[in-house]
Amino acid sequence: MEELETLDNDEEEPFKNEPLINFNQSSSKKKKIYIIIIISIILLLAIIITLLCVFLLKNPNNDKKERDGSEGREEEEKEEEEEEPPDDKKYENIKLEVYSDSDDKEILFLSEEFNISQTNLNYLEENQIIKVDGISYPLTKSMKLSKGTHIIELFLNGTKNSCENMFKNCQDIKSIYFNYSYNCQDSMENMFSGCSSLLSVNFDKINTSKVTTMKKLFNNCNTLENINFKNIETSNVINMEQMFNDCKSIQNINLNIFNTSSATNMNELFNGCTKLKSIDISSFDTYQVETMYHLFYGCNSLENVNVSNFILYKLKTEIKDLFGDLEQNL
Repeated sequence: MEELETLDNDEEEPFKNEPLINFNQSSSKKKKIYIIIIISIILLLAIIITLLCVFLLKNPNNDKKERDGSEGREEEEKEEEEEEPPDDKKYENIKLEVYSDSDDKEILFLSEEFNISQTNLNYLEENQIIKVDGISYPLTKSMKLSKGTHIIELFLNGTKNSCENMFKNCQDIKSIYFNYSYNCQDSMENMFSGCSSLLSVNFDKINTSKVTTMKKLFNNCNTLENINFKNIETSNVINMEQMFNDCKSIQNINLNIFNTSSATNMNELFNGCTKLKSIDISSFDTYQVETMYHLFYGCNSLENVNVSNFILYKLKTEIKDLFGDLEQNL
């Protein structure tokens, strides 16, 4: 019996010495898994790189096209820069809307009396041009246009700006817009006189601080309805004779911004404004005014006039002539 028990004990001892879990085997398995994951990632990156290489090989001109495209854009930008006036000179852009009622009609968009050399009307000194509907043409005062409405752009050097007679008798101009500050020097006499198709003018960007005469500025502008005097400066204007003479379509006009402290001549200022109904010029400084005859002559629709602050200390015109034939209606 003792021998059997000894044998039994001898057989059990190997099992007692063996651990329940083999940690060496477990760590080796983890290492294998990590290696497999790393190899998989490397293979995936290799596949992605291979696909990119194949794509680039199939499209070898992509970079070239992009380079060509960028070069083309740079060339276009250079051309645009060349077309733009140089920075060291002041150039203004004036847009005119003109109407031709027939094909090949010669349109006058600058007065025959307008002195181009004095105004230095140009685009570039060596390449004088104008633009008609976006197309460049050699500089000229008039040209033949097809039937319809056209946009004409003039480019002016802002150092020498004469406004006298500028658009005189340009009967086909419908509207005038100054895109940049335009400096009128000394005289604006007849600037828009005889523009019988003119509907609107924007004075928002015209510098008139040095102007001394606005005589006949809108004379015979029969269709003119709207004038934006937002920033007009008239403190140095001496002569306002016939400024709105025969503007037969104006019904209302706001002149509150006018500074007339230097004005001496207001003869026929609103003469022939047959549709003018009401006007408030109580803000006018008339202390220096010497002559004001027929101020509202022919304004047959005029119902209300405010001249409450007029001081006619130096006036040489008889009071009865201020309103002409309107005295009985007022």
